[in-house]
Amino acid sequence: MEASDELPGYNAPTTEKSSEKSLQGERFLTTLTIKSAHLPDGLTLRYAERGTGLPILCLHGYSDSWYSFNAVMGYLPGDLRVVAPSQRGHGDSGHPAGGYGVDDFAADAIALLDALGIERAAVVGHSMGSFIAQQVALRAPQRVTHLILI
Repeated sequence: MEASDELPGYNAPTTEKSSEKSLQGERFLTTLTIKSAHLPDGLTLRYAERGTGLPILCLHGYSDSWYSFNAVMGYLPGDLRVVAPSQRGHGDSGHPAGGYGVDDFAADAIALLDALGIERAAVVGHSMGSFIAQQVALRAPQRVTHLILI
C-alpha cells in the first residue's frame, strides 16, 4: 500500500520539487516526490520517485538514504521511473529492532516493488546496496531486467 502522508513526528519540507536541467544540449524536467510505502510486515519505507516508464530501483549503501541517488535522478530522462528507497534502519524509513541481514533488505526491496505495482525493474545497488541487489536477483530473477552494481 502506498501513501504520500508523512510519518508521525516527521516534519519534512515540501516533498516535491521541479527544476529544468540541461545536459549536452538535452533538456530534462525533474520532478522528485517523496512518498511512503507500507509493507505487509508493518515496515514503512520512505522513497523518492521521479519519472514514468521503465522502472529502476536504486538501493543505497550502509548508513545512507535515498538521497545518495538524488543528483543522478535529476539527470535521468523522464521516461524512466526511478524509485530510490531509504532502506530499513536508514533515513526516515522504519527502524525495527531486528532484521538487518541482506536477506531482510532484499525481501523489503521485493515487497516495495509489489507495493508499487512494479512487476519487473532494473535494480541498481551501490556499496551495501549492491549485495542487496544481487540477493534480489537471486531470490526473484524474473523481477530483475538488469542488474547494475556500483
